[in-house]
Amino acid sequence: MGVKIKISTAFEENDAILDKWSHVVVATGTSPNIPEFTYESGVRVLTYEDVLKFKFPVQSPVVVIGAGGVACDVAKYILKTPNPLQASSNYLQNNMTDCIASQYTEGAIPSPKVTILQRSSKKLAYKLGRTTRWILIQELTQLGGMFMRGASIESISKCAVKAILIDRKQMSIPAKTIVLATGQNPNLLVTSFLEIKNIPFTVIGSASKSINERGSISSSIKSGYNFALSIN
Repeated sequence: MGVKIKISTAFEENDAILDKWSHVVVATGTSPNIPEFTYESGVRVLTYEDVLKFKFPVQSPVVVIGAGGVACDVAKYILKTPNPLQASSNYLQNNMTDCIASQYTEGAIPSPKVTILQRSSKKLAYKLGRTTRWILIQELTQLGGMFMRGASIESISKCAVKAILIDRKQMSIPAKTIVLATGQNPNLLVTSFLEIKNIPFTVIGSASKSINERGSISSSIKSGYNFALSIN
């Protein structure tokens, strides 16, 4: 078909090839959104991409911050995947006595392996279909997952996440790893370069703000398909 494919190539603002393009299709996807929480120095914080794509190991107990389908996927993955860090748990526990002690302080709760901490008061994974959502929650519950919603996060330390729940109850949730599944931001830096050069462009897929807000894979695919049909 005569399509040239270049991989491992960064797009640069002063790229000489820019002037040769009559139209650019931007399908640059998204990056994980990182909320501005109060983190203690040394806290192990990962994104859903670190866990699902790059397979970073986690240390239990884990708190997943988020409430959508991605947060549930991360929790299920962690609960079902053997963790290489657990092989060294005895060593870690001997060197993290303060964290162990924090589980028994006032306001603390017993440590499940994974807790999904939802900032919204809406139902967990409310965008999923009713049946799919029910099956997912049942599976997570059977795997030992725990859910808390309506949480206002106060601080994140190396030992726990401190939050105020929807009933105004203050909780200290033990955590040695925090995984952020708090949405995505469209990767649109390239569009500013194109605008400077006055080169027409079309954004498709999850990089499109309207599609990203809906969080729909089918919408992303459809946008690319419709654009392809529109090309003369």
